[in-house]
Amino acid sequence: MFKLISIDLDGTLALSNSFDYVIHRIGGDIEKKFLEIEEAFATGEISYEKMLVDEFSLLIGLRASIIRELASEIPLIPGAKSAIAKFREAGLLTVLLTDNPDVVIDVISKRLGIDYALGTKMKIKNDIIVSIEHVNSNKKEKLRELINELGISFEECIHIGDWINDIELMKAVGFSIAINPRNPEVIRAAKITIRTKNFMDVYNVLKDYIFKN
Repeated sequence: MFKLISIDLDGTLALSNSFDYVIHRIGGDIEKKFLEIEEAFATGEISYEKMLVDEFSLLIGLRASIIRELASEIPLIPGAKSAIAKFREAGLLTVLLTDNPDVVIDVISKRLGIDYALGTKMKIKNDIIVSIEHVNSNKKEKLRELINELGISFEECIHIGDWINDIELMKAVGFSIAINPRNPEVIRAAKITIRTKNFMDVYNVLKDYIFKN
């Protein structure tokens, strides 16, 4: 019997890269630096972990309230809130699992009614973002921390994602879905693949597994 469902953010619940959206709205030199970091990662000059640290460091010195306001405007896939509600009605704990900073994902989890939001932890003092406390560069290990606390096994979990940083977790959980993936490795790692523009389609595919296992 499944007890928990973890869901990726960018490309899964969010229609675009959520941090890109926030940075683009901020603009100016911060956006310019962000694009330079993206290019460095794309050309192999820096690692994935280094990219996350460098990008999220761009928020240091900014007001958390402004970032939260921008996060409240990030476009989400149609049907997401309804599907989350259905998962919870079926008795599943819901988890937003991403590398994105908490100042962004906490807002999105509240918009969707998600139980837990796991991402990069930022330190905030008097509404100012002052540092990065912990970067979430490994989804499997981050989820492991939570399920150990809850007394849940990986086999009792479902994961939904679309990118290569979901692969390790997809292989560990009891059931996994690749949603609109662009990488063949992600397709191979997931139990099934869904291509859709409405997240309720994911629920409709999953409901037999939720109630039968």
